[in-house]
Amino acid sequence: MKKRILIVTGTVVVAFSMIIIGLPLSKYLGFEINEMAAAGFSPSTAKVSMFLLLTALYFAVVYSSQRFLHKSPFKVLGFKKPVISHILIAFVIGIVINLVPFVITILTAKNMVYASAIPEGVSLLRVAIGYFFFFFIWLTVNSIGEELVFRSYPIEQFADKPRALPFVVLSAAIVFALLHFIVREPSLNGFFMLSITSIFYSLIYLNWRSIWVLVGIHNGMNFINLTFSENWEMGGLFTWNGEGMAGLDVYLNVYHFAVPIVAIAFLFRRHLRSQSSLTISPRSKTEQQKVPA
Repeated sequence: MKKRILIVTGTVVVAFSMIIIGLPLSKYLGFEINEMAAAGFSPSTAKVSMFLLLTALYFAVVYSSQRFLHKSPFKVLGFKKPVISHILIAFVIGIVINLVPFVITILTAKNMVYASAIPEGVSLLRVAIGYFFFFFIWLTVNSIGEELVFRSYPIEQFADKPRALPFVVLSAAIVFALLHFIVREPSLNGFFMLSITSIFYSLIYLNWRSIWVLVGIHNGMNFINLTFSENWEMGGLFTWNGEGMAGLDVYLNVYHFAVPIVAIAFLFRRHLRSQSSLTISPRSKTEQQKVPA
């Protein structure tokens, strides 16, 4: 058990340090690391190259640990069928979760003004290439990397140790939240929101043991956030401004915290029920043996 803890901790720390490498590397390439934040990201050869490099290192660290230290196939880390159906269903769920606040904001606002986020003179080909990068590279590759390091890998190593799982899930949530503050302004509200979201993702994985479900819901939630971000280079389709309803921010904050917390409670209960259904007490086994065929 101690050896397993050391291997998993070391793997996550090493994978995490790949992002730390990005601090001096970004300066060497001529930009600041916080320019990698998705909502304000403006693609360039240097930024895209660094993103792909760090993601590849993520995969390399986890793959090496899984194959050579745990001596287990890489595919057991949630890479199982079905793939497309799991991604699509979860993607729709992720969209709905994060679309609700935007719809409420738009419906309750006054004097809304909409405009295309794409500047005049930008070719359709340029927009198409940018959107392809945004959806298939930034969203999907980023989601797989994060879910692999912070959810499927650590959870699978302790799936047979139920008492250790809460510590694993909580530790991964804290590291996941802190990691985001490398590229964005730290805040207590952001820390709790990211931590709760990570716990939500972890319980999804515990229930379905499929990384594709996580990728789908992660993609769906980020897709909506970036679509309304007004950054056309990262999927933003339009700009919108208006007079928001007084006090609406409070209700929306409650929504953002309440949805994952309610989902966590439901998923936790579902997981406990599925585990108890797999466990047959010795007494039950004895009673079953006494039943005549």
